[in-house]
Amino acid sequence: MSKILVVLAMVAASGYWYYHSKNSSQHPSGPPWEEVSAAQFDSRVLKSSLPALVYFDAVEGCDGADIVFARLRQRWGKQLNVFHFKAESNPDFARNYGVNEEVVFALFQDGKLVKRVEAPVFLKPLLGPDNTVSSMNAFYDDFLAALEKFAKLN
Repeated sequence: MSKILVVLAMVAASGYWYYHSKNSSQHPSGPPWEEVSAAQFDSRVLKSSLPALVYFDAVEGCDGADIVFARLRQRWGKQLNVFHFKAESNPDFARNYGVNEEVVFALFQDGKLVKRVEAPVFLKPLLGPDNTVSSMNAFYDDFLAALEKFAKLN
């Protein structure tokens, strides 16, 4: 019985170490994105000198997105601004960009919405049978690669 507990502890410790070794330096200077309000949207997103990826959070998104957006910002922060907009706080403004009850990822460039996609549609190809995830780390890596492709960064 004690050998099983030792093995379980080692597996848990390895998973913890792997997760934190990949993610510990992801947002040393702050959160994975900059919060943006409706009042700031024009000056910070639409007038941004860089393309801007906005995470319109309509349903208090999952914590996993923090990890992915932190890695995106770490890799591409000099070529892409990453913003988070709390759509549930200002649903009328969010509807201007087609945000209703789903999380939406939207790419803006030169003051215009270039493209947008609802998170369930975006994430569906990353899921396995029965909408499952076999490995969270592999899922996060795939999610990051898909965001990079969406934002035309790779």
